[in-house]
Amino acid sequence: MRNFTVDRARRLPSPEGARKAAPAAVGLLALGVALSACGPSPMDMEEHPITESTPSRAAGEELLRSGDPEEACPEEPLRADSGSTVSVASSPGDDADKVRVPTEPERILALGYGAADTACALGLQDRVVATSPLPAGANAVLPPRLTSAPIADPATAEFSSQVRDLDPDVILVGADAGVTAAELRKTLGDDGAPIISYEDPGAEVPWSESARVAAAALGREKAMDTLLTDFIGFYEGAAEASTPSDTQVSVVQFDGGEPRIADPDILGVRILTAMGAQRPPAQLLEDGEPVDPPDYSPIAGDELSGDVVFAIKPPGPNGEAEMRSVFESERWEELSPMKNRRVFVVEPSVWQGRGIVAARTAVQDIAANINRYSADG
Repeated sequence: MRNFTVDRARRLPSPEGARKAAPAAVGLLALGVALSACGPSPMDMEEHPITESTPSRAAGEELLRSGDPEEACPEEPLRADSGSTVSVASSPGDDADKVRVPTEPERILALGYGAADTACALGLQDRVVATSPLPAGANAVLPPRLTSAPIADPATAEFSSQVRDLDPDVILVGADAGVTAAELRKTLGDDGAPIISYEDPGAEVPWSESARVAAAALGREKAMDTLLTDFIGFYEGAAEASTPSDTQVSVVQFDGGEPRIADPDILGVRILTAMGAQRPPAQLLEDGEPVDPPDYSPIAGDELSGDVVFAIKPPGPNGEAEMRSVFESERWEELSPMKNRRVFVVEPSVWQGRGIVAARTAVQDIAANINRYSADG
């Protein structure tokens, strides 16, 4: 894995400076980030399966795993905010109700992928007593301590009694938790742990702001502000080293086995925007929304094509078969990046991630591979 050094004296303020810079940092993240190859013939699936650690062997593509989950979380908790308890917003937004949470929670119930991501980023992974079901491939981002944690599934009949038995100090609820904070409060009553909704279903809240709400609920809003400021320096340094502005980057996802242009609001696309990558004419964005290509840059060829393609692996048990079918199709084999060995398969748990650990991994995916060819298969 390529290491990108950042001139910390130039890019990163002191802790006090970082706290002052945090609103600007989050604003930048909201705008920008909240913002292999084999030959053209397909290879046999049994001989070359797609695994967690082995490059996939469909024609002209490679499965990327740029991050190191074992190194994703600090070994020790980051410094807590002052005081034994702190008043925090119960959900994103200026008008949210306030609740008091402990600054040193010992038993965290992480209902949502972003909650587990934030706990990891803050060094609190050993205090997570359970998570809601995490997405397939979460072990590309998070360490076994979190991906193997007990599961508390809101869809099960025993969920309420399980939560009571877990006796958490704080409960974080994300948009992907399978239950809303309001539903959880109604089910559990008002006598249990404080319940914080760090991202509301359907709300257009930048991932960086959701991370700040989740971190505040864990008594470490200031620590997250510093991490977000540090992250800006990280992706700027990675962009300087890899110059994605020189490359047209296509991002493709799959629906029911059909490839399409990736949604503009997913984490990986927002990070590409923040790093200044070019996009093919059919995939141009303005303020995070698709726009028509300019008259002087008409769509030429396939809308999925570019100098390089990052193809997001479909989730679910049939995802590999769906992707394999696409890679063996005539349309895919005719894409110039496929012929040029410039197609890379990326994890949905990274590119559709929900926190700063996934965001770092997406930066590593982009910077380490945007200028290379996939390995011979």
